[in-house]
Amino acid sequence: MKKTSLAAAALLLSGCAVSTSVTVGEDGTFASEFAVSMPKSEMTTPLWTQMLQDINNPESGNQLPTGMTCTDTSDSATHKYGCSISGSLNDPQFDEMMQSDSLGLGITRVGRTVTVSMSPPSSSSEEDGLDMSMMTVTGKVTLPGTVNTPLAACATAGSDSSTVNLSIVGGKPCNVSYDLGKDIGADTTSTLTAKLSKDSTRLLLTATAADLTSGSIKGGFDFYDGTKKLGSAPVTDGKASLTKPVKPGAHALRAVFIPGNFWRFNQSEATASVAVQGFTWSSKPRVSGKATVGKKLKASGAGWSPKPSTITYQWLRNGKPIKGATKSEYTLTKVDKGKKISVAMRLGGSKRQSLTKVSDSIAVK
Repeated sequence: MKKTSLAAAALLLSGCAVSTSVTVGEDGTFASEFAVSMPKSEMTTPLWTQMLQDINNPESGNQLPTGMTCTDTSDSATHKYGCSISGSLNDPQFDEMMQSDSLGLGITRVGRTVTVSMSPPSSSSEEDGLDMSMMTVTGKVTLPGTVNTPLAACATAGSDSSTVNLSIVGGKPCNVSYDLGKDIGADTTSTLTAKLSKDSTRLLLTATAADLTSGSIKGGFDFYDGTKKLGSAPVTDGKASLTKPVKPGAHALRAVFIPGNFWRFNQSEATASVAVQGFTWSSKPRVSGKATVGKKLKASGAGWSPKPSTITYQWLRNGKPIKGATKSEYTLTKVDKGKKISVAMRLGGSKRQSLTKVSDSIAVK
């Protein structure tokens, strides 16, 4: 669910308060409410009216989700605007809402653990000079399960173990987690294929979400190399792809499927491994010869393993490639006088990642 420009613009003003609540039952039924208020002394009525029009303008990108109803309940002293939406998270029409932040509440699930993150509505504070420190945001969340403790300082226990209250001032989010106690969605199956580019410098990852009960499910994959996250990609026609630079060595890869609706579907993951072959080179290339105009310089190298099947050269003038100078020898010209000359040597081999090193430079007299 997209966050509204109303809350973002309100960040300019003191006394602005935003509250949100979400209640989800074991059967997936839910009810959510959102409200924003501010003193009329801080905003003129025409500006308030204009912001409400912007919220409901489809061209603004802030259109409200289907099924949400909103009402302006301003009184003589305070501007007030509230929205509510309810339904069942088992209904595909709410997949998009579950995939994005729900009016300041982001909800994700890994296994039986649900994480709720509450933060102020997004704003381009650097461009617009918005001051998030002036906003107070509160929330109440009730999910089937048990709130994990101890709670962060920004959260307090609710009336029972399934309810938690959150409160923040400023831009830092407040995070709490739940233990659901049981799986709640349909199982999914993921597969991961990993290939190398022809020069072995890039990793080509393709993950597939298979065996889903809905062919049009929304979601995406998070890709990992060991514990390092490589990136994320959305699912299109059941697949997601990612291309990343890769270094020589062994790579334990993992793709985690994140369903667009964590309630209807469970996460799944797949693994793959790739070994990238490369070269080791203990020393720099060397340049020998007399550094005067008309004389030849020669490039040489040693200390590499294994023996390369190809070696290519590129001579450099003040660090920039010299056009056509791609052999092991180079004859100095008048243009080189007073310049610094070096050479880049590139080791190559079948199914190995190439390795390039540059020699120390010499000054041409």
